[in-house]
Amino acid sequence: MVKRRDILLFVLFFVPAIMNAVSVKNIEIENSGITATKNPPAGEVNACKKFTPNKEQLINYFRSAETSSDISWDHDYYSSCISYGNLELENGQTGKWRISSGGAGDIRFPDGKYIYLFREKNEWVDSQQDHIHTKNGFMAII
Repeated sequence: MVKRRDILLFVLFFVPAIMNAVSVKNIEIENSGITATKNPPAGEVNACKKFTPNKEQLINYFRSAETSSDISWDHDYYSSCISYGNLELENGQTGKWRISSGGAGDIRFPDGKYIYLFREKNEWVDSQQDHIHTKNGFMAII
């Protein structure tokens, strides 16, 4: 028989993570490896070209990123290197996504609402930090 303590532990630790998840049904990469800076220096343009997350990396990002209705992550973890595109969620919602190499991102829905996301350890090259995040959380210098 399942103890109440076990149920409580499950609810406290696993339900928030499940509720935070953004399940992607389909994702399209419209542009990748570009800079959001107007008139950027050549070094920034070249660095941002390294930020090219693939579909699998993006789906993993959305599945495990923290979500918020507050834009502060975009400021706290700013990177001018971005990728963006369109997506369809498992619940049928569609939207436009944007992610920076630093791990901050957002989804803009047709009704004008946003979900802001952040995931610190990612599987793509963070060209402005000159490192790559790996699945196990260790970083390797490029």
